[in-house]
Amino acid sequence: MFTENEVAALVAQPAIQAETARLKQAFCEREAEFLEISDHDFLSLILVSPRVGIALANGSIDFKEEQSLNKMARKFSKGGYMFSKDPVVRAMSLFIKAFAHWEQPFQSHLRLVIDTVLDGSQLTGTGKAGDATSDDQFAIHVLQAPFLYVRLLSTFFVADESEDFVAQRSVLADELAYMKGLGDALSLSGTPLFEAFLARFSAK
Repeated sequence: MFTENEVAALVAQPAIQAETARLKQAFCEREAEFLEISDHDFLSLILVSPRVGIALANGSIDFKEEQSLNKMARKFSKGGYMFSKDPVVRAMSLFIKAFAHWEQPFQSHLRLVIDTVLDGSQLTGTGKAGDATSDDQFAIHVLQAPFLYVRLLSTFFVADESEDFVAQRSVLADELAYMKGLGDALSLSGTPLFEAFLARFSAK
């Protein structure tokens, strides 16, 4: 998953910064006119949004899931809110409530992030990851893949930073279906590493 400094590097890219600022303004105008949140912190929220969608695939987010999502977003954010309410937590609550409205705009922004930091050859040129038949083989393909590509996949699809990226996982059927749809929305479907990564998930 991304670190605070890596998110800062992303939002420093002119195209990402401009679109983040535009989307933040639209979000605040619709959901909370007086919400004060930096571009960095708002991008942190957007980066966590795929995890929100996966969590909502079953219809709702419980308290434990929301706390986990907040923890992830705060890890990416600038922080420094010891004596005041963290705007990322407030924005997360608003986003969850209005997810249906913001899902597509946030996904479009994630697509922009991907296109800005990776070119098409980096997505498709990940060797024969789809042919990996063992944990060790898949791990080698992950090590050979672009660092940013692995960072993006782990941020979007792995629930806990302590989880091993190459581990096989069991998730609910609705969650797996959403993950496949998200791969389509972000133009990740069909790329070797993503398909091999997704194949490591099974439906409960």
